[in-house]
Amino acid sequence: MVFAAPLRPTSVAILLGLAAAGAAHATNFEVVRADSEAVVFFDPAAVEIVPGPNAAAPGKVRRAQIVRVQRSILSEGPHQPGYVSTLTDYDCDQWTSRWRSFSAYSR
Repeated sequence: MVFAAPLRPTSVAILLGLAAAGAAHATNFEVVRADSEAVVFFDPAAVEIVPGPNAAAPGKVRRAQIVRVQRSILSEGPHQPGYVSTLTDYDCDQWTSRWRSFSAYSR
């Protein structure tokens, strides 16, 4: 897959198989990066605040589901289109990130 133009949110939903027949609404995805090998995006409305150690203060960590649609998920051999999904915690104070889950899917 080569993406020469920015993806419309409906295009991204269709790529992921998220567009259900008769769906009442569409989800808008932010494209973080797009090049000839992959498109990386997420749903900004789904970013969660991870609770901090003190219940009275909000946490500094944000959790987001990031999806990377790749032209090939293999580093060698024939092209194997697919996508990689990660649930990632971002700590902007410490400049760190941590994967909570990682899944790779081929078509």
